[in-house]
Amino acid sequence: MKFSKAMLASMLCLSIGLSGCGAKDTEEETAKSGVSVETAVAQKGEISTDYVYSGKIVPVNEVNVYSTIQGKVATKNCELGSVVKAGDVLFTMDTEALEINKKQLQASLEAADAGIAQAQVAVDSVDGAAYQMNVESLKTNLENAKNAYDNTKTTYENNKVLFEQGIISKTDMDKTELAYNQAKNAYEAAKTSYDLTTGDLLKENKKTAQAALNSATASKASIYAQIESIDKSLRDAVVTAPIAGTVTACNVKASEVLSSAAIPVTITDTSKLKINVNVSQRIINSVHVGDSVTVKTETLSSTIAGTVTTVNAAANSNGTYEVDIQIANASDRIKPGMFAEVTFVNEKGSSCIVVDRDTVITKNGETYVFVDENGKAVKKIVETGIDDGKKIQITKGISVGDVIIVKGQNYVSEGDELSVANSDDSNNASAAPSTSSTSSNADNASSSKEGAESSADSSAKKGE
Repeated sequence: MKFSKAMLASMLCLSIGLSGCGAKDTEEETAKSGVSVETAVAQKGEISTDYVYSGKIVPVNEVNVYSTIQGKVATKNCELGSVVKAGDVLFTMDTEALEINKKQLQASLEAADAGIAQAQVAVDSVDGAAYQMNVESLKTNLENAKNAYDNTKTTYENNKVLFEQGIISKTDMDKTELAYNQAKNAYEAAKTSYDLTTGDLLKENKKTAQAALNSATASKASIYAQIESIDKSLRDAVVTAPIAGTVTACNVKASEVLSSAAIPVTITDTSKLKINVNVSQRIINSVHVGDSVTVKTETLSSTIAGTVTTVNAAANSNGTYEVDIQIANASDRIKPGMFAEVTFVNEKGSSCIVVDRDTVITKNGETYVFVDENGKAVKKIVETGIDDGKKIQITKGISVGDVIIVKGQNYVSEGDELSVANSDDSNNASAAPSTSSTSSNADNASSSKEGAESSADSSAKKGE
């Protein structure tokens, strides 16, 4: 069939006209249905940023047990890995030499008691009955000597007058004078003996006797102290556990001399352990004694709680700060020497509005989100807080119950009609799930504000 040029031109015009009508209908349909988005209702939740540090697990209480006496080990009552209670006997030392020495000292103690008794008798007898009898005897001798002296003196004086008158001979006078001198000397000797016995001599005798008693008493005290020292050594020969725990070192052997080069026994209490970690200056001011942390080890299927017990205010040689975390170990599945990861909370927001970072847009110096109000997109200027890398806290500009556009927000403008097509997940999820972000290297972690701006800038560029 042949078509004229006029007919072909007419058909072409008709085709173009029909095509134009179809495009116009599509635009009108889109405008009528609105921009397709997903939304979520703003609710309160939690958000935090964490830092993770690794550290070695060590016991809180570990004791090295020594023997205070040297020599040979008599018995051994523990092995490596033994579980002991406080007071349990770990090993005993040979005490044969100590017991022999104690018997010798006990004999010396009996002799010292006898010496004390003898010295006490001497003290008592210094001015006792014997002394009194001696004094009485000396007193009688003194009185007799005095009488004899007085008589001979009288005779001497009378005969001297008679001799001078020539009545008696020189021979008789010499005899009288000799008798006088002898009586005088006897009297003076009796007086001196009496005076010494009742005066200075008595004091000296008392002093001497008391000194002998004191010496005997001191000798006994010295011997008794030596016996007490041996008794203590005998008690110390039974070496007991000062704490409850597990024997983690045992270097004693029965019938062998105890080595001074090695620790005999080490007891470790594994019921309470601590983790030594070194944190950076970035978070040291946010770590305080009493803070709760989360601890993870390879031996446990879940994390456990720990408590900060020590925070060193001075940096060590590599510029980090030592922090100790105590953990309970009731199951005994954690062993000293293992390594653990400790999670510190750097920032935490509770009961606050949290949204996906992509929900927040930063553009032209503004930070905002879009909300659905009566089917239209409304821009809300917001202020942000904690940013964990996936979620971000809204501190101002959004209220609980606001319907936030969480998908498609980069393709809407103020006042656009919306077509909400929520998926099952978005229908069931709020805009505020609880979330946290962990950084294993605190020095390399970016700040919340920088992270939010970077993400928002990326979203804004995508929208453009």
